[in-house]
Amino acid sequence: MSAPERSISSGSSSGSAEATDEGEVLITKTGECYHSHKCGSGNYFAVPLSEAKARGLRPCKKCY
Repeated sequence: MSAPERSISSGSSSGSAEATDEGEVLITKTGECYHSHKCGSGNYFAVPLSEAKARGLRPCKKCY
């Protein structure tokens, strides 16, 4: 069972959503990468790093 996704709006100006100590990363529904912070436009969802890797996503070249 996967963890619930938390939506991160790209229009928010309350600071960046960086990966946490628990290993959370940001992904989009259609992207091929996971991100450490909002990287470009789109609707981001926070998920555990392990889930992003299980989905076959790779690290973003700009973020990592």
